[in-house]
Amino acid sequence: MEEDVKQQKEVISGSQNMIDQAREQANRIEAANKRQEELIKRQEEILIRAQFGGRAEAGSKDETPKEETPAEYKEKVMKGEL
Repeated sequence: MEEDVKQQKEVISGSQNMIDQAREQANRIEAANKRQEELIKRQEEILIRAQFGGRAEAGSKDETPKEETPAEYKEKVMKGEL
């Protein structure tokens, strides 16, 4: 009889310990989720600033000037464009 009581107390104690551990882990997960949300908001703000600031990655063109051949240069000179 006493042994049964001891076993039940151990089971209850073990269950309570598991519950406490689960609560601690849930708290850590919630804190990590909040931090992740903050980081996502910051990243969105950075992307928005980049888009409105003219530093967006998408849609940018390479503005390197085309090299003229001697024939094209001669033609421009002859037309008086230079």
